[in-house]
Amino acid sequence: MIALLSFVLLAATPDSTVDAPTAAAAQQTLLHYVSPFDATADASLWSFAWADLNGDGLKDAVAFSRDEDWCGSSGCTLLVLEAIPKEDQEELGPFHVAAEVAVVAGPVQLLASRHHGWADLSVVDEEGRTVRLAFDGESYPFSPAAGTASPSEDGTVLFSATN
Repeated sequence: MIALLSFVLLAATPDSTVDAPTAAAAQQTLLHYVSPFDATADASLWSFAWADLNGDGLKDAVAFSRDEDWCGSSGCTLLVLEAIPKEDQEELGPFHVAAEVAVVAGPVQLLASRHHGWADLSVVDEEGRTVRLAFDGESYPFSPAAGTASPSEDGTVLFSATN
């Protein structure tokens, strides 16, 4: 039986699955990452889902844009923010952007399968095909076009629609 991981969607406000400082730290990391490309970056235009993607016991964040500056006609940008252990946060900060995936359409799902210790993600590409995004040891693919056809494996829905 495929073990499904549970996620909770977080829009602009903290949820009971993460404390307010953790949610704020993830939002700050996101803003720091996107602000060189978007002078009017607004964390409230990103939705967050939380889960331990890499098996280290810390809740990582998956952020999906609803900001028109980060979306196109075929989908939006998805960011994966890796949680950093407390002992390394002074040097590295509380989160690190582990992946940026462009032109993603919903639904976005977390799969039970893993590559290089990270959970696979299932997304819809600009052609409407469901593809698997596997972590390659450094990141997830930048585009769903670099993913592989996804079997009909059920996953936990992170985000159900593009906007």
